[in-house]
Amino acid sequence: MDHQLACFSVLVRYADRPCILIGREEIVFLCPARLALATRPGDVVSLYPLAAVEGTSTGLRWPIDGLAFHPMSAIGTSNAAEGAVTLTMSDPAMIVIAPRRCLPTLTQALVQASQDARWPARAAQYTAPPQS
Repeated sequence: MDHQLACFSVLVRYADRPCILIGREEIVFLCPARLALATRPGDVVSLYPLAAVEGTSTGLRWPIDGLAFHPMSAIGTSNAAEGAVTLTMSDPAMIVIAPRRCLPTLTQALVQASQDARWPARAAQYTAPPQS
């Protein structure tokens, strides 16, 4: 579990570099600014914020429009697709968990994403706090 948490942190830290974590049944990735995901009705689509983030959606049983996500107050786990899902995010902070069979179309979507759908490289990457 500790390695999974570390991987989630890296996804957010290097948001400009598309990366997909592949599990036996699910895939995990940082949601780009805009994404179309080829899901089927009933597929579990979980959204987990690693910082404050807002977004919009289509195709989710419980839409996220108007919600202010934060890991301490509002998360979106165990949502369900009603068909294909589209997501937009305000910031590079939302982890998405989706069925593994979405991997081929997700990979294609991330590779072909237009520049305005990708997160820019951060000017300053993470730096460790000063040692006392």
